[in-house]
Amino acid sequence: SNLAPTFFKQEVSTFTAVARWEQMNLVQDLNSNTEAGKLGEWDRLTLGLNFRPTEDTVFKTDFQYTPIGRSGNQRIHDSAFVASWATYF
Repeated sequence: SNLAPTFFKQEVSTFTAVARWEQMNLVQDLNSNTEAGKLGEWDRLTLGLNFRPTEDTVFKTDFQYTPIGRSGNQRIHDSAFVASWATYF
């Protein structure tokens, strides 16, 4: 971007949008109609933005939304904002 300081060279720095849907079944061997079987099924939606000021460094921000089924039709919602960075990986 032309608004960024000259340290962030256009040919190197990039933004990346991220969208991910996850489904996990941690109790595959249990019947999903039982209470124990429902506790191991998880869904998660993650939306994020990654910024690489240089090729070897990334700053990441994610919003994670997890609707958690606990009993019957009751849904408990869990969400989190996650910020992280990594360099020379």
